[in-house]
Amino acid sequence: MGYGMKTLTTSSGTPFQVTYDGHIEWHPGSVTIDWSTVAAVSGSDLVLVGDQVTVPIGQKVLVAGQVMVEITASGLYGPYDTAAADGRQTMIAGKVGILNMTIIQNGVLGVTAGNPDNVNILHGGNVHYGRVRHSGVATHSLILGPTLAELLAVLPRLTFRY
Repeated sequence: MGYGMKTLTTSSGTPFQVTYDGHIEWHPGSVTIDWSTVAAVSGSDLVLVGDQVTVPIGQKVLVAGQVMVEITASGLYGPYDTAAADGRQTMIAGKVGILNMTIIQNGVLGVTAGNPDNVNILHGGNVHYGRVRHSGVATHSLILGPTLAELLAVLPRLTFRY
């Protein structure tokens, strides 16, 4: 009859997200990712602790909190990169947003469903401070992200929660 204790073999609950309380403002429509701007995992598998996902060598991944910027010539989006020369080095209001959840290009979609090429990015609302990729007051870079002041200049409707 199925009574008694059951063991759950799948995870449940809310996936690791940037949003603090679900009250966020989305960039109008989805954006398309240019995966050629994303480096593949190399050296060893990447373990994403917050997502509880392991990304194998060779896969491309964009983590929750990554700042995404429009590429000028194509209109596609890639990760903010101070060394880029395609538009991703300059954040312009309306052409920048933050990934709410981790996206893996091929294979398992970690914590997302649907097409990994077309995603929604947020541009306002309540977000976890520690989950948004920014360098604080340190120099901006691809790894650290933009400075907090740079980020808030183009996304003034973000409200950080701690």
